[in-house]
Amino acid sequence: MEFVRMSKKGQLVIPASIRKMLKLRLGDKFIAYGKEDYIVFKKIELPSLRKEFEEIAANITLAALPDAIYKAYQNVLPKENREFIPVLEDETIVEPQTILNL
Repeated sequence: MEFVRMSKKGQLVIPASIRKMLKLRLGDKFIAYGKEDYIVFKKIELPSLRKEFEEIAANITLAALPDAIYKAYQNVLPKENREFIPVLEDETIVEPQTILNL
């Protein structure tokens, strides 16, 4: 057990021995819980959104894009709005030859 002191900004320094024992690193995130005269900190692991996006994006083809957009909307929208189905401006599939006048 070690003593710590709060700074003027309300910051507490976790002693080096505890940081080493718990393998804490710069940027780690915690939740804090306070009750009566004590505080408990719990390290949390938040998913890396960039990593998650890259894993999803690697499996998306142009043909699967509308379905992927729909699923993304369903995960983001509140439950009461999940019946909303996004509509592309023009759902007509145009062959490249038509665009290039071949």
